Amino acid sequence: MLPDRIARAVISAALVWLAGWCPLAADIVAGTLIAKPATLDAGGLDPLLGKVADGINPAQIGKHGGDFETYYALCERGRAGKVFEAVVADRANPALAKDGRSLLVTAAEGAKHDPADLVMAVRSESGWLITAERYQLKLGYSAVKSAIGDARYAGMRIVTTKDVVEAIEETIRRETIRNAGRGLGLSPEAAALKEALDSGRILRNLPGGAPLPTEAEVLAICRTHTEGLWIKLAKAAGFAGSAPGTVVPAVAEEALIGIRLAASGTGAVTEDLLAANRTRRFEAVLGRTMDLAGRAICVADLAYSSYQMAVDFQGLQSGAITVEEFALRNVLRATRMVLEVAFMVDPEPISKIGLVVATITVAAAEMVGDHFIEAGRSAREAALMELETETRYAMVREMVLER
Repeated sequence: MLPDRIARAVISAALVWLAGWCPLAADIVAGTLIAKPATLDAGGLDPLLGKVADGINPAQIGKHGGDFETYYALCERGRAGKVFEAVVADRANPALAKDGRSLLVTAAEGAKHDPADLVMAVRSESGWLITAERYQLKLGYSAVKSAIGDARYAGMRIVTTKDVVEAIEETIRRETIRNAGRGLGLSPEAAALKEALDSGRILRNLPGGAPLPTEAEVLAICRTHTEGLWIKLAKAAGFAGSAPGTVVPAVAEEALIGIRLAASGTGAVTEDLLAANRTRRFEAVLGRTMDLAGRAICVADLAYSSYQMAVDFQGLQSGAITVEEFALRNVLRATRMVLEVAFMVDPEPISKIGLVVATITVAAAEMVGDHFIEAGRSAREAALMELETETRYAMVREMVLER
């Protein structure tokens, strides 16, 4: 069993090392003090959009032939969610500021993996203190319905658009009228929505009292912001227009890097900026390489573990191992394999760290289990040898006495 133990130790060590390359972004928890929040430092919606909404990769210009409509049709929903976060914070904060409160966008504050989209902060002498109020933003009726029962958003208030709140209220009204004559109550789905509205979990207005934006407003702001970025990049790349099929001129990669930096509002394109961007690109490539390496190691261990399970099954059939040994070994092994699959498919860096810890714990339990299995086997073999020795002694003694 030594090769199996060595393999598990190597897998555990490799996963720990690879997990160190996961870009961690800690949650913003209640009690955190932020001296100068980036959300408030932005100073307006457009600058805040630059901090929250993703930029446009210059390669997309060539990929879509300079045609904005083709590009935007593919990315609108994804970009709109981030724009919604900035719009809500920008509209709610003027009213909140009157009593020393502000909504902070977690992505703008560097916590892109925080389950909450917005957190409430109160002004203190040393900065802004994060409270326990956390908000999850959802565009669309279905997204809100799913968020209510999602454990990840437990304790969070849900902010959506005015259209969705009106649609929820209309659904509840119609179902109440339809079922009243039948002596029936609301369906579980409608009842959950009603409870969330009545309890204030789904907000009818923004914190501070400002009205909710409509989805049309959010999408219009998203389009304007995205199109502005696109036009800057297209002009810098030499596109005269946005007609499909426009030939992309040969633009050096460094020039495209400079275009992206300039379009993101970072200022003049300098050698320092280009060098910093090259460093970030190197770190990103290295991180992706490490992630792929981790996946490759997991795949290799899954194949090896499957082979070991087959070997153990043959041993069980031949009587080489007991049912208890087979169960102990393979329950732990199967658990480790499930954790490795989760490690490969989970996109969240923080979750990956947790999976690595769990995998190492299971691998350690396997090693301890192997130790007890081997100890028990050795004890049984020693007992059998002792029994065999005593049996032979008795047989020899009997033969001598008979003579």
